[in-house]
Amino acid sequence: MCTDLQRLGVTGMDTGALCGCPICSRRPQPPGSEGAEGAQAPEDTPYPLAVAMDACGNKLGHYSSCGAASRDLKPRVSSCFGPVDARVQALHGQGRLNLRSTLGDADADAEADACVCQSSLHCSRPEAPASSGPLDVHGVCGAVCMHGFPVRGIFCDMQTPEQFAYYLLMLGHLVKERPDLKHVYIDFGCRFKHTWSRYVARQPDLPQSAAQLKIMVNWMHGAGHDLACQLTNSGRFTEGAGREIGEEIEQLWSSTKPVGPLARYMTLARRRDFIEMALASVSRAKSKRVVQLLVRAYKRTVAKIRESEVEVRKAESAARAAGVEDPAAAAARFVQSAVGTSPPGGVPGDTDAWQARRIPSAAWAGVAACLVLVWAGQADTF
Repeated sequence: MCTDLQRLGVTGMDTGALCGCPICSRRPQPPGSEGAEGAQAPEDTPYPLAVAMDACGNKLGHYSSCGAASRDLKPRVSSCFGPVDARVQALHGQGRLNLRSTLGDADADAEADACVCQSSLHCSRPEAPASSGPLDVHGVCGAVCMHGFPVRGIFCDMQTPEQFAYYLLMLGHLVKERPDLKHVYIDFGCRFKHTWSRYVARQPDLPQSAAQLKIMVNWMHGAGHDLACQLTNSGRFTEGAGREIGEEIEQLWSSTKPVGPLARYMTLARRRDFIEMALASVSRAKSKRVVQLLVRAYKRTVAKIRESEVEVRKAESAARAAGVEDPAAAAARFVQSAVGTSPPGGVPGDTDAWQARRIPSAAWAGVAACLVLVWAGQADTF
């Protein structure tokens, strides 16, 4: 969208990582204004800037036996892939594409004990050895904003199976471009957030806001984590997260399904261009209907706020009928007890049902009310 406006002669447009989204991009700056590229979203905005990160494995990979004679060809399109991919390729060429090199020798061995989540997460690999299989590219790692627009410059080809190093490099680059980033959703965010804290401590060039990032597990994937992990790490139960869901990146990968069977057999350069054009097509399609999407989101959110308020009242009535004088305090104690004692895959019992209902409803209803105002304002703007 920003490219289209520039072609029309519009100046001062955001050209950074989130410039493709009309909601998340920085506001246009008048010519000659100070910091046109570095202008930040206001700190007091009720809308928290958020992204969802994930990897699409072998479906977007590449067979090493294909295009061997043209490996020296360079891609012609560079938008979503960029600095992070270049860094990944450089580290891989040096044999240093691993957590130990990215994070630091002293901390790498402590990763396994950093998280209390007992769920078995196949994709959660602090490190991944180089593969000797048929693939020389194991897929693509990337991110989208909460409106589904691909984040530019941070997509990268995975030279190994999925591992934490890719996410550290992507997120490290993104927070430098957008220090106002607040929320990050990753399937294994419960484990990755400890790794991120260690990474931030070793990177003095990162903005101070990097240490305050809320790294959460997205809703659908969070349902597969044990109860203690859900209450602690799922965006559904996190105060201030609203109804972001965090699964938007899955929609992007779903839209690239037709690309995979062809891309795996292309030359590396043409495969990259093909994927870039597919991502650009997704952005363009979303730009055409973003107003309608915002209006529908506004209406759904208003209805959901009302439903949540009713749920909270019902839960609190059930609590008082059971002799609970302070439902909010009782719900907080339930969370604390569940976090401390929940077995893997644990679920609340019948006597705790009112508390389990109240927590997610109350967690986001107030913030969602603020988001309604933002969405309404954006819709009016368009």
